[in-house]
Amino acid sequence: MLVINRVRIEIDTIKGKYGFDRSFTKGLNFIVSNGNTRGKSAILLAIYYALGFEQLIGGHGSQILSKAYKKKIKDGNVELNVLESGVYVEISNGMQVNTLYRAGKSENRESKLITVYKGDIDQVLSNSCSRKDYYVNMRNSATNEFGFHHYLEKFLGLGLPIVPQQDGSERKLYLQLVFSAMLIEQKRGWADFYSSMPNLGVKDPKRRVPEYILGLDKLAIAKKKSELKNRETDLKNRWYSLREDIFMEAKLEKFLVDSIPLKPEIIDNDSIKGIKLIYADQGEKSVEDIIEDFRNEINRLSNLEPKIVDNYEELETELIETELEAEKMRDKVSKLNKNLITEQNKIKSLEYNIQIIENDLQNNYDARKLKKLGSDIGVSTMEGKCPLCNQSIDDSLLPTDVDYLNMSIEDNIRHLKAQKNALEYALANHKNNLDSTKNDLYIINENLSVLRRLAKFLRNDLYKVDEDVSEAMIYKRIELEKKVESILLLNESFQNKKKRFKEISDEWKEYLNDKANLPSGDLSEDDTDKLNEFESNFIDNLESFRFSSELDYKDLTISPLTYLPEMDGFDMKFDSSASDHIRVIWAFTLALLQTSLVKNGNHPGLVIFDEPAQHSIVLQDLVALFKCIQSIKGDHQTILAITINSNEINEVLNEFEKENNIIHLEDLAFKKFQS
Repeated sequence: MLVINRVRIEIDTIKGKYGFDRSFTKGLNFIVSNGNTRGKSAILLAIYYALGFEQLIGGHGSQILSKAYKKKIKDGNVELNVLESGVYVEISNGMQVNTLYRAGKSENRESKLITVYKGDIDQVLSNSCSRKDYYVNMRNSATNEFGFHHYLEKFLGLGLPIVPQQDGSERKLYLQLVFSAMLIEQKRGWADFYSSMPNLGVKDPKRRVPEYILGLDKLAIAKKKSELKNRETDLKNRWYSLREDIFMEAKLEKFLVDSIPLKPEIIDNDSIKGIKLIYADQGEKSVEDIIEDFRNEINRLSNLEPKIVDNYEELETELIETELEAEKMRDKVSKLNKNLITEQNKIKSLEYNIQIIENDLQNNYDARKLKKLGSDIGVSTMEGKCPLCNQSIDDSLLPTDVDYLNMSIEDNIRHLKAQKNALEYALANHKNNLDSTKNDLYIINENLSVLRRLAKFLRNDLYKVDEDVSEAMIYKRIELEKKVESILLLNESFQNKKKRFKEISDEWKEYLNDKANLPSGDLSEDDTDKLNEFESNFIDNLESFRFSSELDYKDLTISPLTYLPEMDGFDMKFDSSASDHIRVIWAFTLALLQTSLVKNGNHPGLVIFDEPAQHSIVLQDLVALFKCIQSIKGDHQTILAITINSNEINEVLNEFEKENNIIHLEDLAFKKFQS
């Protein structure tokens, strides 16, 4: 939790040091004055500023600070120049006390520097505690070791979740977003729920924040679903890639692969054994059988007489057969080269056509934008012009004297998208065909090279002396031995890859089990329970605050999608009185705190209302607000800045002062410190 223990504001002038120094307590705290412009908001600004939350005020750095911090300060009727200024805010997480210091005006310190002292303000002033400097509201200040909001997250033990960003990436949920649900400043805070929430690139921040504060499982469920989707994609890709590798390796050695499923599935050891290599060229023999055949052939060749005189006729016959086989392969190479060129041309044509359609789509998108903005300029295709070259389009399948309706922009877009999808599908197929053709070409060229070398050795043998040793016979033995070695290596790789298939299958089994364990919807049972509690607290608060518009607050529900109040499935709109609008924000903000405390959520426990008595809130309802806050059980702190504009409010505050902390500003908040 976060507790503000003490705030000390120092402003140096030519006449000495001025400022503010008061302590706060857990529970309900008041900062009150008998009129406006006494410095209540300036005190709250010190808290925002020291915590690095100036973006909730709508500014950056010291620009959010009032004139008293940076330019002039009043002492009676005299205005004094501000020479330097800074704020000390003592905070506690329930176990440790740290003090934050941030300069408001300084010649030597940038406003993005925050010093954290490991002690209370008294220890800081007596220089009896250690310190460390951090940067704030700069890149990585929420994640790096020297980033202030990284420090603050750890100090408060918040454990912020990783959430989706608008750019598709994922980053931590920023503290500024979380605290926009509990720090309601005067100028913008009362406009709507989360009205001071800055745009920090988080996707759907007004949903992410209550999910985190209430500790909903939905965030984890959504993340788990995203992780499972990524796991599914990864497993399918690994399975497909492994399958393609096996098929490619097998194909190089003229083997086929039997019984590998197209997609991941649960396979047992018996199924793994059923995945086999089959030699396609010889009656679908197994690896073991073909290796035995090749070894038998090697033995046969070894037993033959190696001299040419003993094998002359066989050499002549084999040369003829080898050359015929080589000729067939050359024909295949020629056809494959033609197919290669055809596929390359088709791919180029499809890519060109897709580019044309993408250009035409962009033209239609632009036209749609212009139309929505009120433009009466037509789409070029509707005017009988090509969208690319702007030439007239005169030809048509319809008679030129027949009137017919042109497609609308939306019809054009749908039609073009369908065309693009069809062309992209065709493009993917032709790219696959191209890859397959290249692979076939590689294999045949390798085989052709073997035949050419064999033919060369056979010719050499035929022209040699009869007593010479046959080079062709030796070459064939060497090639067969190399073939056996290649098949043995293939089989070894194949067996290893089969093990990897089993590993992926086991991972797939775990994935399916994790997927089955997820809730069928987006919310867990605990989430539903927490939202019901949130809704109940919200409605009870409205009743306490005497919500009085025609809208029946008892029929309100908290949307499980937006976590905002709705009526009959529609978002609650503040078409009622301005004072009821304020009551709704009171009820909603406090309901977040109440629910988090009861249901062990992640609310930091701090709520600040700057001038909650907006738009003529009656005293009775203001008292109801005080009592509601006072009744909240659990560790929390609320700070209310209130202007006393009647004796009745003053009397009420006198009653609350007995049990709560009230800081009275008799005059201006910033006084001269006693030396």
